[in-house]
Amino acid sequence: ETVTQIKLESGTEYYAGRAQDAHIRLDQGKGISRQHLKLYERDGVWVCESLSKFTQIQRGGESLDVIELTDAAVFVVPPYEFHFE
Repeated sequence: ETVTQIKLESGTEYYAGRAQDAHIRLDQGKGISRQHLKLYERDGVWVCESLSKFTQIQRGGESLDVIELTDAAVFVVPPYEFHFE
């Protein structure tokens, strides 16, 4: 089930989490912070950064604090799966 679909615009930072004003609302899940993820563009490449002290981004079997989003990236912050196109 798709929770949210947004088009990322250059020059804008996006937040995902439980906060009422989050661009991507993540209502469910143990350990989801009010501002859990930050997505932003750096040198023409979109970046996803975990702001949580407890839950990292999971991609390709690794747990990471920061990932670059290239082409068609898929990553997980349990229980959510994110697709970047």
